[in-house]
Amino acid sequence: MANKKSCDLMNWVKKKKLPATEAIKFNRHPYNELDNLWQALHHFFNLAQKRLINFQLLDEIGLCQQVEWLLFSKAKS
Repeated sequence: MANKKSCDLMNWVKKKKLPATEAIKFNRHPYNELDNLWQALHHFFNLAQKRLINFQLLDEIGLCQQVEWLLFSKAKS
């Protein structure tokens, strides 16, 4: 076991079904190319850029439970 790679251990883990994904659509066409994605995101950013924001909506969301992360480092201790 000492010389095993992490991918060799995958047989021990139950296989999980990946969630379905869908391409980003703009003007009813899927955008799979980076240039097309940039154009779509740029278009929507510019539309929303000067809109007023209702910050009170944030109060309705509430706080998420805080997660404590364990410290890690590349350096040996």
